Amino acid sequence: MSGPHDEFHEKDRKLDADLKGKLDFFLWHQRFKAGYQSWSRAHNEKKPALLLTGQPLSIAENWLLLHPSKFSDGERRFVMRSVAQSTQSVVSSEAFNTNRRRSRRGLVIPLLAAGLITGLIALPRMTAQRSVEPPQQTADAEPHSDDAPKQSVELPSEGGSSPVIGTVAVDRSSAPSATPPIASLPIRKFAAGHIRKLAAISDERRHAGDARQGLMGGVEALRRVALMAPGTERDDSILPAATSVLRALSRTSPLGAQLPETKAVPSTLLCSTADTAIIATEGGEIRGYRYQGATVEPKLTAQRPHSPLGPAIRAERRLLEGAAVDPACKLIVLPRDDDTAEVYGLESGRRISRFEGHGADLTLTAFSPDGRSVASGARDNTVRLWDAATGRSRLTLEGHDGTIHALAFDAKGGRIASAGSDRTVRVWDTASGRQLARWTGHHDTVRGVAFSPDGTRVLAFGGGAVHIHAFDASVRAMILRAPGRTLLSAEMMPDGHRVIAVADDGSAIMFKADSGEPVFELTRSPGAVRSVAIGARTKQPGVQHQGGQHLVTLGWNGDVMVHDAETGHGFAVLTETGAKATAVGFSADGSHAVAILDSGAIVTTPMFASVADALDRATSFAGGCLDAADVEHLKAGPAAVGCDVAIETPSNGRPWLIAAAPKKPSAREVAGELDLTTTVATANNGE
Repeated sequence: MSGPHDEFHEKDRKLDADLKGKLDFFLWHQRFKAGYQSWSRAHNEKKPALLLTGQPLSIAENWLLLHPSKFSDGERRFVMRSVAQSTQSVVSSEAFNTNRRRSRRGLVIPLLAAGLITGLIALPRMTAQRSVEPPQQTADAEPHSDDAPKQSVELPSEGGSSPVIGTVAVDRSSAPSATPPIASLPIRKFAAGHIRKLAAISDERRHAGDARQGLMGGVEALRRVALMAPGTERDDSILPAATSVLRALSRTSPLGAQLPETKAVPSTLLCSTADTAIIATEGGEIRGYRYQGATVEPKLTAQRPHSPLGPAIRAERRLLEGAAVDPACKLIVLPRDDDTAEVYGLESGRRISRFEGHGADLTLTAFSPDGRSVASGARDNTVRLWDAATGRSRLTLEGHDGTIHALAFDAKGGRIASAGSDRTVRVWDTASGRQLARWTGHHDTVRGVAFSPDGTRVLAFGGGAVHIHAFDASVRAMILRAPGRTLLSAEMMPDGHRVIAVADDGSAIMFKADSGEPVFELTRSPGAVRSVAIGARTKQPGVQHQGGQHLVTLGWNGDVMVHDAETGHGFAVLTETGAKATAVGFSADGSHAVAILDSGAIVTTPMFASVADALDRATSFAGGCLDAADVEHLKAGPAAVGCDVAIETPSNGRPWLIAAAPKKPSAREVAGELDLTTTVATANNGE
């Protein structure tokens, strides 16, 4: 039986742990600042070698997630660049050894500090209370202020091959739409405060266990948004309203697996063509989970692919680093630390084949579109093609002068693009091994490549810029930049006409692929953006209007936000307060957004083509709407709108943010700008 004495000791233990955590962070932060200052003062060519790797990076990433307000903008960029380099490829051996020696030296300080920590814990409680740091800032679901500073990105010239120097001022504010109200709707302007109150009540009812009332409250809030006249109030109100509805329709299911604390090492793969998530756990297990709609069930067997092959520590260290899954999501290839790789069946857990032949560690792998071949890149500067079923070596592609960090097949599997630390991008014929094209012009290691949907261009990123190379020499190649920011990663949209890029300051910018013009910058992001997932067109039974695509961003604070892909506006935060996601994606048909939480749970959220679709489906799930008496009882403002009021889909091309308009940046020339925005590149046939 507990009493006041036990409560007193429990408070003491909590205070001791709090004080120890603050001291641990203080001592670590001092060492971290020294490394950051060395990196910031170094020459650009030496910066990649000074980025964090391994355990120091994992510790820095965890502290950044726990105490984001304690990091300066420069320190945050330092960690984000380190994570981008670590997750996209294995760092060079020289940088690895340098950071390993640095981490060993860093272990001396924590050992010496152990005695100091013990002494400080014994200090009087008055001193401990004075040491308590102010509460951390929490992510707010309210829209961000429109007073944020403007950013500038470069705009390429419209014609000719001569580089044109210029920038584009991107206004972060949301301009009101000029789209007129829908004539068939009774336009009513409800106060945004009442809508936010309804959304808050919806969340309260849902958390109290009344899911139906919670959903009905969110539906009422969203109906009021849809009936508001166009303008900024409608744009500001849709965030809490849409958030409450989508959260009410989300399903969270435990996976029964503890995710690794070492977040810098990849621990999750989401199959883009099959509704399956591949999870690596702390114990080195790899487990697959199939998800469909709102349900999640463990489908694939647990496995320990390292067990029959050697010490488990190797597989545990690498986890899913450099791994790849076939399009059918039935096979997985795992690089090993002994210059080999193995293919396993996800359902059986058995090894199917083993690849041997590289003269150094493998950095990454990739399956062909038909799943029959596997490509591997390594530190021996070669790319090899293997038979997935037998492990037989088919081709060795030689020509690179550095470690391979990027691989990608085209849609038909007849070509493969490779790139790496030699700053070149090469394209090979997968049947003959002949080099079809080689592009130069990159200023640093190329860390990612991808073919355009039609196969006529190759996107490559690295060194802070995104290059779009064209096979046709008459087509102008593009270089996308954002002055003052480093573009860490990029992906081409399914239409092939736009590119979404993530920068080191946590912003995400959409560019036109043919001109390099920035279209918009994502708004209302949940803090700094860590990654972006692209959704396919929504296909749902009984829905005629299929709408456009969605973007889902994963923030460094673990929040997940869904954006309109045509405008960039974020209109709903999918994660609950306190929940942190580590990976995001979409179901194969685009009908659901998928998020893996650090707690070892998976969240599936239905996506809707428009506000009207969301209201129809949500109303059917709830079995009705709030009536005027319910709204009066809730003290949530004006009377209920009611289910009988029709909500139509607007024809303005913006089915979700029905008032928001894309930002229209204006070009202005800046004298003395050094970065060139466009170049003309010629594809060299062979060597």
